[in-house]
Amino acid sequence: MSEMPHKLAKFYQEYSGDIWLAIASIIIGVFLTELLRAISKKRARKREARENLDIDITGSDWFAAWEASVDDEIIVNTEEIRVVQRGAKVHMENVERSPENPVGGYKWKSDLVFSHGETLMGWYFPLKAENLTSRGIMYFTYDPQRRLMAGKWVGKSFDGNLCTGFVCITKNRDKAREDVLKLIELAKRHQVNILTGGPIRLN
Repeated sequence: MSEMPHKLAKFYQEYSGDIWLAIASIIIGVFLTELLRAISKKRARKREARENLDIDITGSDWFAAWEASVDDEIIVNTEEIRVVQRGAKVHMENVERSPENPVGGYKWKSDLVFSHGETLMGWYFPLKAENLTSRGIMYFTYDPQRRLMAGKWVGKSFDGNLCTGFVCITKNRDKAREDVLKLIELAKRHQVNILTGGPIRLN
């Protein structure tokens, strides 16, 4: 047993250089791998940005107006929301519960894909703290001149397991409400082709 420390010291003396070289190689390898991964992600985001015509909708000054219902009564909710875009990936979340819907409103977040600078499609779900099973999908068409997203949600809500309604997101709360009411009326006249191509027209 007394020879063991001596053998270990001798081993370390003979191979310490190789050990430290191996450790340094591993550290450098991990660093280069992460660096290449970061560069690859950055290039991918730049490519996705070009595909979206370099449109960036990131901002904490968006407002959404939702057609919804509580106890079978149709209402329009408004919420201030935050949007973060990285390449083609868009993350949304509300920063407040809807003041018009204290019963059915909740904090949520959403992940969407932005395509060709004109459409967003994804899904939404409540925060864990809400302890709710409400969730669903969303689709928007985007007008960069008006800074307006107009679309529809489908999912489970306060009133049932299969619910749907129109949504407008823009830079002003009152304008979002006004636009979603126009969109609802427009859909009554054009039930299938609600919005045609080009700039969004709600008249």
